[in-house]
Amino acid sequence: EAREAAAAAAAAKRAEEDALSEATATSLAERLLQCEPVRWGGATAAELAARLGLVGAARRVLQHYEAVLAEQTRMQLRASGGGETFSEPSSEPSRNLPAGTSDRRTGAPSRRPLCAR
Repeated sequence: EAREAAAAAAAAKRAEEDALSEATATSLAERLLQCEPVRWGGATAAELAARLGLVGAARRVLQHYEAVLAEQTRMQLRASGGGETFSEPSSEPSRNLPAGTSDRRTGAPSRRPLCAR
Protein backbone atom coordinates (compact mmCIF):
# COMPACT_ATOMS: atom_id res chain seq x y z
CA GLU A 1 0.00 0.00 0.00
CA ALA A 2 2.79 2.42 0.84
CA ARG A 3 4.38 1.93 -2.58
CA GLU A 4 1.05 2.43 -4.31
CA ALA A 5 0.44 5.60 -2.32
CA ALA A 6 3.91 6.90 -3.14
CA ALA A 7 3.42 6.11 -6.82
CA ALA A 8 0.04 7.85 -6.82
CA ALA A 9 1.52 10.89 -5.08
CA ALA A 10 4.37 11.02 -7.59
CA ALA A 11 1.93 10.75 -10.49
CA ALA A 12 -0.23 13.51 -9.04
CA LYS A 13 2.80 15.76 -8.55
CA ARG A 14 3.91 15.13 -12.12
CA ALA A 15 0.41 15.92 -13.43
CA GLU A 16 0.39 19.13 -11.41
CA GLU A 17 3.82 20.11 -12.75
CA ASP A 18 2.71 19.33 -16.31
CA ALA A 19 -0.43 21.45 -15.92
CA LEU A 20 1.53 24.35 -14.44
CA SER A 21 4.15 24.14 -17.21
CA GLU A 22 1.43 24.09 -19.88
CA ALA A 23 -0.40 27.04 -18.32
CA THR A 24 2.82 29.05 -17.98
CA ALA A 25 3.79 28.33 -21.59
CA THR A 26 0.33 29.25 -22.88
CA SER A 27 0.32 32.50 -20.90
CA LEU A 28 3.75 33.43 -22.23
CA ALA A 29 2.76 32.59 -25.81
CA GLU A 30 -0.38 34.71 -25.49
CA ARG A 31 1.70 37.65 -24.26
CA LEU A 32 4.16 37.25 -27.11
CA LEU A 33 1.30 37.23 -29.60
CA GLN A 34 -0.23 40.30 -28.01
CA CYS A 35 3.05 42.24 -28.03
CA GLU A 36 4.33 41.20 -31.46
CA PRO A 37 1.48 39.84 -33.60
CA VAL A 38 3.24 40.55 -36.91
CA ARG A 39 6.40 38.76 -35.84
CA TRP A 40 4.54 35.54 -35.10
CA GLY A 41 2.52 35.56 -38.31
CA GLY A 42 -0.93 34.74 -37.00
CA ALA A 43 0.10 31.65 -35.04
CA THR A 44 -2.09 30.46 -32.21
CA ALA A 45 -0.76 30.39 -28.66
CA ALA A 46 -0.51 26.58 -28.82
CA GLU A 47 1.42 26.70 -32.11
CA LEU A 48 3.80 29.35 -30.80
CA ALA A 49 4.37 27.48 -27.55
CA ALA A 50 5.23 24.35 -29.52
CA ARG A 51 7.43 26.21 -32.01
CA LEU A 52 9.46 27.89 -29.25
CA GLY A 53 9.52 24.94 -26.86
CA LEU A 54 7.88 27.01 -24.15
CA VAL A 55 6.49 24.06 -22.17
CA GLY A 56 9.98 22.64 -21.69
CA ALA A 57 11.37 26.07 -20.85
CA ALA A 58 8.61 26.65 -18.31
CA ARG A 59 9.26 23.23 -16.76
CA ARG A 60 12.98 24.03 -16.40
CA VAL A 61 12.22 27.40 -14.81
CA LEU A 62 9.84 25.78 -12.32
CA GLN A 63 12.40 23.07 -11.49
CA HIS A 64 15.04 25.74 -10.97
CA TYR A 65 12.65 27.67 -8.72
CA GLU A 66 12.06 24.57 -6.59
CA ALA A 67 15.80 23.90 -6.38
CA VAL A 68 16.50 27.48 -5.28
CA LEU A 69 13.81 27.28 -2.59
CA ALA A 70 15.19 23.95 -1.36
CA GLU A 71 18.70 25.40 -1.12
CA GLN A 72 17.41 28.50 0.68
CA THR A 73 15.59 26.25 3.13
CA ARG A 74 18.78 24.28 3.80
CA MET A 75 20.71 27.53 4.26
CA GLN A 76 18.12 28.83 6.73
CA LEU A 77 18.24 25.57 8.68
CA ARG A 78 22.03 25.68 8.86
CA ALA A 79 22.04 29.36 9.85
CA SER A 80 19.43 28.82 12.55
CA GLY A 81 21.29 25.90 14.05
CA GLY A 82 18.74 23.43 12.77
CA GLY A 83 21.46 20.81 12.57
CA GLU A 84 21.05 20.03 8.91
CA THR A 85 24.21 20.24 6.83
CA PHE A 86 23.78 19.20 3.21
CA SER A 87 21.26 16.88 1.70
CA GLU A 88 22.49 13.70 0.10
CA PRO A 89 23.75 14.33 -3.42
CA SER A 90 21.41 13.13 -6.11
CA SER A 91 22.41 10.45 -8.57
CA GLU A 92 23.00 13.25 -11.08
CA PRO A 93 24.26 16.18 -8.97
CA SER A 94 25.33 18.32 -11.89
CA ARG A 95 22.22 17.93 -14.04
CA ASN A 96 20.55 21.18 -13.03
CA LEU A 97 23.61 23.35 -12.57
CA PRO A 98 24.00 26.44 -14.73
CA ALA A 99 26.31 26.01 -17.70
CA GLY A 100 30.00 26.46 -16.94
CA THR A 101 29.69 25.77 -13.20
CA SER A 102 30.40 22.80 -10.97
CA ASP A 103 28.80 21.25 -7.92
CA ARG A 104 30.62 22.60 -4.84
CA ARG A 105 30.06 19.40 -2.90
CA THR A 106 31.19 16.88 -5.48
CA GLY A 107 33.19 18.95 -7.97
CA ALA A 108 31.12 17.47 -10.81
CA PRO A 109 31.02 19.85 -13.77
CA SER A 110 27.75 20.99 -15.27
CA ARG A 111 26.63 18.89 -18.22
CA ARG A 112 24.69 21.75 -19.74
CA PRO A 113 26.14 23.28 -22.88
CA LEU A 114 27.30 26.88 -22.63
CA CYS A 115 25.30 27.74 -25.76
CA ALA A 116 21.98 26.33 -26.86
CA ARG A 117 22.11 24.47 -30.14
